[in-house]
Amino acid sequence: MPTVESQWRHETVNLSAYAGQANVAVRFKGTSADGNNAFLDNINFTATAGLIQLASEEKFTIYPNPTSKQATIQFNSNGQDNVNIRIVNAIGQVVYSEELKNSKGLITHAVNTENFANGIYQVTVITGNSFSTQKLNIIK
Repeated sequence: MPTVESQWRHETVNLSAYAGQANVAVRFKGTSADGNNAFLDNINFTATAGLIQLASEEKFTIYPNPTSKQATIQFNSNGQDNVNIRIVNAIGQVVYSEELKNSKGLITHAVNTENFANGIYQVTVITGNSFSTQKLNIIK
């Protein structure tokens, strides 16, 4: 195990090419020169230029909330950017993700929630470089 700072490598990787994508996976590959130990510590992801949270008047609505079988997400889109809708459960798993292309005007999007477990979910609508997040409660 490294015992002094100089024995650790510090690497920086620019991931800006993946900004705005709904799902990005990062993989680490270890190679060695016949050694048998590898140490990976303090992985940090930061954003220097990122998404802007929408003002309250620009947010979307979810109804009915709570729901059991279907949730409807409604929002306005200028049509200049694709819209991503992402629903994440309480342990951070993405349970629903969809990209709406060329959406313009008042958008009403239905999401089937019949297979969702009871609980509170985070619904995020991302358009261009802005986003809005709200809670969705599933009760069966």
